[in-house]
Amino acid sequence: MKDKLSLDKLDIQEDYRSDRDNLIQDFYIPCLERTTVYSRAVGFFSSFSLIAISIRSWKEGEQTRVQRKVEDFQRLWSNKTSKVEVVDFPEAATRSLLRYRPSSPPEYEEIDAGIGRGWRLKETGKSYRIQRNTLKVELRPLQVDAGEAFKRANYRGILAMATGTGKTLTALACATRLDCLDLIIIGVPTKELANQWDEEIKTKTSFRSPIIATGRAEHWREILFRKLRLIYHQELPRERLPVIVVGTYSELSKSIVADLINDAGGLPERSLLIADEVHATGAEVYRRILREDFCYRLGLSATPIRPYDEEGTGVVLDYFGGIVYEFTLEDAIAAGILCEYDYYVYVTALSEEEHEKFQQLTAKIAASLNKDDRDRTHHLTIQRAKIIKSATAKINILDRILNDYPPQQAMIYCADIEGATQISYRLAQRGFNVARYSSQDSDRKKILANFASGYLDALVAVKCLDEGVDIPSVHQAIILASDATERQFIQRRGRILRVAPKKSVATLIDVLVVPPLQDESVKLIESEIQRIKLFARSAHNRTSVIINLIEELKYYGITYSDLI
Repeated sequence: MKDKLSLDKLDIQEDYRSDRDNLIQDFYIPCLERTTVYSRAVGFFSSFSLIAISIRSWKEGEQTRVQRKVEDFQRLWSNKTSKVEVVDFPEAATRSLLRYRPSSPPEYEEIDAGIGRGWRLKETGKSYRIQRNTLKVELRPLQVDAGEAFKRANYRGILAMATGTGKTLTALACATRLDCLDLIIIGVPTKELANQWDEEIKTKTSFRSPIIATGRAEHWREILFRKLRLIYHQELPRERLPVIVVGTYSELSKSIVADLINDAGGLPERSLLIADEVHATGAEVYRRILREDFCYRLGLSATPIRPYDEEGTGVVLDYFGGIVYEFTLEDAIAAGILCEYDYYVYVTALSEEEHEKFQQLTAKIAASLNKDDRDRTHHLTIQRAKIIKSATAKINILDRILNDYPPQQAMIYCADIEGATQISYRLAQRGFNVARYSSQDSDRKKILANFASGYLDALVAVKCLDEGVDIPSVHQAIILASDATERQFIQRRGRILRVAPKKSVATLIDVLVVPPLQDESVKLIESEIQRIKLFARSAHNRTSVIINLIEELKYYGITYSDLI
């Protein structure tokens, strides 16, 4: 019996070729004689792995191997390789060898091969194709759960996830669950949000860069049309990554885009619609994007329900298939995904001039109600609400707020451009670095970058920061203007709850302007009370907030039960 050497002591050649070596006698038998465990595996070699094992003619010690490879190929090309016959193509046709080729490419049937999370194996006979999950980052458990819920719902549904819990990455993970996607269209409300999706796709996935549909319409439409035609005529390989379009609802819902898709042959069979801030698609002007030929549909929103719009809410829920997964703000705080926050409410009153205008409008509203003039009543009610929304007392109380809580990467929400300008000036006078941020400002991207870097102490915003802007380092939010919708309350709060270094508890500051004390006073501030109730419910300092407010508003009949 020959001595049994260990495998690493065996003299193995640099390479083996069947034309000059006996692979069984020279390689397999000697190796197997010296093994203790024998396992088989299927390998997948990408271009990156082939680069890693390449041999280089310029590297010392590898020149002889390279030269041998060159000589082997030259012998093969010249038909001098042992045990191999090389046939010229015309001769192959003459000898009818081509009749043995398959008449068509192999058909692929999906099977569950059990080869690990994030991979798909497809098989026909002895043909295999492996597709890899294209995410570059690990998912949180809640994001995995959301993806499973989307899968169970046959890839249609709405994920109702709190602001800051990673809806964008969750949606991209859901997309990777779908093999051989042809097209992904991602709708968003604003250009800023489109840019954010673009960045997430480029940095956190292996998808190709998306087509951005927010400007230079002719350019992106031309690219999309060309891509759709290639898909329609099957001129792109099925192994390719999907074509991705990220665009604003205002752009994607135009009739010319629908016509373009139809002219290209319609949506490809395996198309996915991702609707960020999905509630927006319930607006009649944006419903054109909700095409029935989208095979897969995914909606994202912290607040999918459209307030005061039962019809629009119904359209959204029916089209996407309802809410299939929910993760609330309370869930996120408890899981440590969002940070806790302290909530402070400053109560103030109208100025004498505003008080007088308020009373005059109240009298006019009463008169229009007596005449059953609904349009005039509605118009006057909006005018009166604006008095509270834009009250000068909110600006005047700012000095007190700044003394109590100096800005520390703070977002300050204002009612209008004029108010934002006044507040920016007041902050600058006190020595703070501040910038105004509104739809009228052309350099919004630069302003956000300065704010995120910490160069600015505060950003004074007019509505623009309500959806999708992600700046984890924000510590404070000061609400000097409020909207009556619950969605806007939630989105503004969500902006400050992202977890960041040196940030354990965020600060949310609210201003409540009370109207003149009269019979219907409580009704007039009802929406404000709802906002306060919503914010206080999840606050770290919930108990003290409620106690202080009961004392401040006792003359308006506000009790503990009104605030819980």
